[in-house]
Amino acid sequence: MFIDVTASCKGGLPPISLEDARARLRAYLTSSRSGYATFDLPSVHARRAGLFSTVSPWSVLYANALNGRADATNVASFTPRLRREFASRVARVPEDVSLEELPARQREAVVDLAHFGFKGFWGPKTTKLASLYRPHAVPVLDRQLARAFGLPPNAFSVAAGPRRANIARVVHSLADWLAEEQNRTLIRGLRQSVQEDTASAVHLTPVRVLDIVLWTTQDDRSSRRRGKVTQWVDMQAGPPIHADAYRAIAVADKHPT
Repeated sequence: MFIDVTASCKGGLPPISLEDARARLRAYLTSSRSGYATFDLPSVHARRAGLFSTVSPWSVLYANALNGRADATNVASFTPRLRREFASRVARVPEDVSLEELPARQREAVVDLAHFGFKGFWGPKTTKLASLYRPHAVPVLDRQLARAFGLPPNAFSVAAGPRRANIARVVHSLADWLAEEQNRTLIRGLRQSVQEDTASAVHLTPVRVLDIVLWTTQDDRSSRRRGKVTQWVDMQAGPPIHADAYRAIAVADKHPT
């Protein structure tokens, strides 16, 4: 079986074998190089604590958990008007409904959310933030995913002319692919197969699993061009990373003596 969501795109990824997808996913979920330990697992506890029920000036910094490179200028630029707009777009996307299960109107709401941005804070940063608020529906759209779909690296940034069209193309492609029952079954089976080594994979949504497989495959492709030897597909899986290791610790009223 193969994952071929981008195969029809000119310059996109060729079909990915299930064996290679499993190797890359397992490596990502057990590697300190990945965002799994800094982005995916901490967000589980943060979401339970209600952190993503509000939007604050510091919210833009959450994108840094996946190398978003947000800075103080972004914090200062995230004005009350922009925060209200972002919150409004988040609210239009159902909280616990998977991307492929959304009707057309609400898929467009996902596109609108991914299209949000302001000076210095565009597609990659926006979707790294938005996917924490709506992990079931919003993919992380960065330069690697753009390349995976045969698009230029800046396809999701303000520098790209047809930015919204690029975002819509990828969001709808992912949704349409996942909407096929055999593909949903494939992704669920893929996640289940790595849960034997990393039980915390249960927290990953289908769109996030697919996102990771496409991203690591494109990263391997780019690494070959740069002459790098170590790639996700050949990486030795590390020890399991447990979700409980990233739970918040309360500040005690009194410290033990």
